[in-house]
Amino acid sequence: AKLSATGAAPSSDNISIITEEEPTNAVILGHNETLPVILSELPENVTEVCIYEQYMNDNERAELQKVASDRNITLKFSDIDLSTDNEALYEAAKTSKHIIVLNDHDKDPDEADTEVIFMLLNLRDIRQRTGLKFNITVEMQKERNQNLVGFGDTTDFLVTSNMSSLILAQLAENPELIDVFRELLSNKGSELYLKNAMAMNVKGTYTVRELRRIMLTNGYVLLGMTAGGNYSYFVNSLDEEIKITEDSGLILIGES
Repeated sequence: AKLSATGAAPSSDNISIITEEEPTNAVILGHNETLPVILSELPENVTEVCIYEQYMNDNERAELQKVASDRNITLKFSDIDLSTDNEALYEAAKTSKHIIVLNDHDKDPDEADTEVIFMLLNLRDIRQRTGLKFNITVEMQKERNQNLVGFGDTTDFLVTSNMSSLILAQLAENPELIDVFRELLSNKGSELYLKNAMAMNVKGTYTVRELRRIMLTNGYVLLGMTAGGNYSYFVNSLDEEIKITEDSGLILIGES
């Protein structure tokens, strides 16, 4: 949808939103006590997960199988060490759209973060050399170690332990926000999404006010944008004009 000659935003009748996402799978590298929660909170369209972990015992696997069964997820296990087998890492990357690298909480934080950093760099190298399309989520224990790897592109997500501390501190000062965090951080209800502008059928030049109205009409709250896959920013001024291209992404809150 584009702006008309008069500059008016398109009506919601002209907007065709894709709400059903194709079934996909995920690869999880590593294991710690958060894995059952991560498995239960994966996106609804994830139907198959392969966990690469050498040292998981039978009780831990049984617990994860139960979580997967409750989510109708097909769960597979592999004891291949992907940190030393680049060919196996490439084969795993070819089969997945989502790769999650967990931090070993039983090791020294800097040592565990170093292992995660090497895995992240290997995955980025595979993605760049082969043209594969997958996003990477990595867990790091120390925020300062993020600076060693940069932020990658908009498909890389770095999670640090201090995020939990910040959320708990905010809840301690504002307990009424607990329902907001529960809504945003659980797999049910509204969540943060990065949507391609073309998939939302918006292209052209809009003011922030016009774009927000279109997104609200279709059940989303517009927070910000990504430009060219290189950086993201929040939109504040309602009168600011935004040019949307094929590379533009929309940062949204919504239920699908």
